[in-house]
Amino acid sequence: MQSMSVLSRLLAGALLTVLLSSAAFAAEGGDLGRLYRQASSGVVVVFSLPKGSPGSMGAGIVLSRRGLILTNAHVLDPSLSGSLSGRTLRVYFRPARTTGNFRDDLTRMVPARVLRLSRRLDLALLTVGPVPSDIHPLRLVSSREVVPGTRVLAIGHPEQGGLWTLTSGIVSARLNDLGGVPGKDAFQTDASINRGNSGGPLLDRRGEVIGINTAIARKSDDGLAITSVNFAIRSGVARRWLVRALPEEVAGLLPPPSPAEVRPRPFPGSPTGKNSSPKSPPSGRIITPSRPAPVPYREEEVLRREKESLLLMGDRMEEQIRQTFNGR
Repeated sequence: MQSMSVLSRLLAGALLTVLLSSAAFAAEGGDLGRLYRQASSGVVVVFSLPKGSPGSMGAGIVLSRRGLILTNAHVLDPSLSGSLSGRTLRVYFRPARTTGNFRDDLTRMVPARVLRLSRRLDLALLTVGPVPSDIHPLRLVSSREVVPGTRVLAIGHPEQGGLWTLTSGIVSARLNDLGGVPGKDAFQTDASINRGNSGGPLLDRRGEVIGINTAIARKSDDGLAITSVNFAIRSGVARRWLVRALPEEVAGLLPPPSPAEVRPRPFPGSPTGKNSSPKSPPSGRIITPSRPAPVPYREEEVLRREKESLLLMGDRMEEQIRQTFNGR
């Protein structure tokens, strides 16, 4: 009789654990859905299209109703060394509903121009004019208190995936001087980031921007595959750069700075700077990819290229299945 009582308590405890886990999972899913609905309209698609050569595609963050868009410099110029002269810059706002069909999802286009650009920090600020009323800008908050283990979300446009794709993960580490560049402080995260995510936001669970998704590690120097090692420039770096570069345009736009952000930080090469010259970035480890875009840009051409890419991926999967199960 006593053993039955113990068994009943164990079963009741196990059932309670399952119910609590299910409730937590449901709450987590609902929370992510709410945050996505709240934040996704503040993310845009950015196209940079030079004349006569392949263009690039990435993401951008709407900072204000006046149409200030923050993105990575390498989204505009993947080489981070060329001229932007002659490039056509286009920004696309999110539709009310996304379908996965480029023809339907890329209809709200506005031309863009560069206000400021830092190749050293890999940041760029665009302007597109007043944004539509259904687009909600995102807050670029301080990242000083963000620690490893903080849950984060990323929204972007990964290659062979959908536009305005949501992924989640945690902050894995805080890194100073990413790629050997002084002042280019970053978060390492396991939130999935791929080509096309560059320039998009790394969000906290309040839907506020704590980082700009920038780089991925995919292969070591000896060819070993690397997974779940991705990097986002900390929002504090972008905030300091914006205040220095365009104090009038961003006045009143950013939330109050933390004491560390108010305290001036020397630039490389200054008498008080610790590093007089940037260190060379490690080879074969960190890359800043941008998603290829067709030139000249047409919605039907993008759709055709994406369809061909998906069909090719399907053919490869079928071939792998045939090889694996051949003769079975």
